[in-house]
Amino acid sequence: MWNVVFLRHFIPLFHSRNISQIVGNTASGVTRNTGINSNRSMKALLHYCGNHCDFYISELESILKLFNLNSPVEISRDKEDDKCPFVTLTCAGREKWIKNIQLILSRTILLKHAYEIIAEGSSNDEVLNKIRETLNNETFLRLYHEASSFAIDVFAVGKRLTAEEKLKTVESLLIFLPLEGSVDLNNATTRFVWIEYHPVAASGRSKRVFFGRLLGESCRRSLLTRYSLKTRSFIGTTSMDPELGFIASNLGLADSSRLVFDPFVGTGGLLIPAAHWGAAVCGADLSYNAVHGAPLAATRSGAPRRRPPDERLATCMRDYGIEGRLLDLVVSDVARLGVRAPLAGMFDAVIADPPYGVREPTARIGVGPGRSERIGTGVSDVDKPASYASKVRFSLSSILVSLLNLSYATLVPGGRLVYWLPVYRPTYSPAQIPRHPGLRLIANNEQILSRHMSRRLITMEKVALEPTNQESASIEDDPYDLDMRLKLMAGDLNSPNGN
Repeated sequence: MWNVVFLRHFIPLFHSRNISQIVGNTASGVTRNTGINSNRSMKALLHYCGNHCDFYISELESILKLFNLNSPVEISRDKEDDKCPFVTLTCAGREKWIKNIQLILSRTILLKHAYEIIAEGSSNDEVLNKIRETLNNETFLRLYHEASSFAIDVFAVGKRLTAEEKLKTVESLLIFLPLEGSVDLNNATTRFVWIEYHPVAASGRSKRVFFGRLLGESCRRSLLTRYSLKTRSFIGTTSMDPELGFIASNLGLADSSRLVFDPFVGTGGLLIPAAHWGAAVCGADLSYNAVHGAPLAATRSGAPRRRPPDERLATCMRDYGIEGRLLDLVVSDVARLGVRAPLAGMFDAVIADPPYGVREPTARIGVGPGRSERIGTGVSDVDKPASYASKVRFSLSSILVSLLNLSYATLVPGGRLVYWLPVYRPTYSPAQIPRHPGLRLIANNEQILSRHMSRRLITMEKVALEPTNQESASIEDDPYDLDMRLKLMAGDLNSPNGN
């Protein structure tokens, strides 16, 4: 049960929706918008990391929503080439979007660099000819002349360029570009880039060449270094990879004005990224050891070791300097969380990684074998047999249904539920995604784990509806009756192709 002091003190403040006062402010076109004036627009090239390609567009759209960047913008990516690390933005208002892209770079975890595209084409000669045409463009001509120092970077994706090829490209550019500044390879005020993208031959896609200037580098490298699991004092066998945790927090729109809840908090791998962005965070878990820190922990040799008394999530967040954003952690069962009424419409985001039954068991509070339920039996207190709370098996489908019902009950209108869903790839279908009439599906992105197994990051948003039954989540095609461990081990036998 939640601490009464916590509820009395914090709920009125959170209902005022001003959390920052509590914690402080520490190619197919995927999206099209025809309201862009090509004469006053800017085209940007976003260079992604190459990992988790299915998440690029979802993360970008969430960041645009988070910063309220709703002016006309087109997002384009080649859907036929799912390994392509490039996404293009066509934006209305060049100067404004140069600043907006800096906001995107300050938030994204998947994006590496952003460039302003000056010319693009399918061959080197085509791009060189287009660059010559920019000499008649006042905007780019001023860019060339005002570069007090410059550098030209040449690199390729999908192919290794020799030093001779790079030098030849640079020399072909310097012949006609009116660059009057000095060359500074380390600290140039303007850094031009020549990028060649060579798709794999099996994709059947043609080569693409881009020439532009660097707009900025993202926070990706610094975040992954700072929040590496190697630097944490409190981790477990299911600790979330920091990159995936930041993806989930971005899709959950976590920032300093929001309250984020994780009902399966574990070692806090999803709350730490949300707290980094300034969100106030709280969580629950059925495991007392996960919430308060286990007295013993396993080692590689299998022999237990005694944990220090402060080896827990609060200490881990203190090490990162974000302990003030952790409100509370409680030992609780998501299926029996008895505070839904006080917390109704309180959370801005619920971000969760439910147990799949592979490394952590799927369990809930129940009555053990040989014991009877003491509540609602109609038997007098004197005649009731002794009963003690214990953990019992709980199917994954029941956990997912409970998660959606809890999220609908506790989210504010427009709040987001972001959770990881394990799937068996050979038999997966969209009908296996849990549904709730009050939760609208926003994104469904896949992280492939093996030939047979993957997990999907499901993003849902609470919609404003007439009062409805809160306990109305369901799964149209429920595949979770079989233990996920059994599916994983028997994957080769159950595959429709026999592979």
